[in-house]
Amino acid sequence: MTYEQRDLTWRGLKLYHGRRFMAEVVPDDTHAGTWRVKIGNDVSDMANISWAKDAACCLTVSRLNSVGPEPVGRPNAAISGKAA
Repeated sequence: MTYEQRDLTWRGLKLYHGRRFMAEVVPDDTHAGTWRVKIGNDVSDMANISWAKDAACCLTVSRLNSVGPEPVGRPNAAISGKAA
């Protein structure tokens, strides 16, 4: 099965796949009007809300479609900037 963005649902600033929480968009503590994607304990760089929501969808779809050894729900190295 291949997942797409249309399989995801926004409830406020939280992104779900069915009833499963996947990611959220949180306001930046320092810069008003900027947002970050939070998945697990990892937080992305700053972006406007549209870009942050798009990034959350793209990262979530990528995880759902991942066939690698990293299971869905584990922190994504791409968000934190760490090499895998």
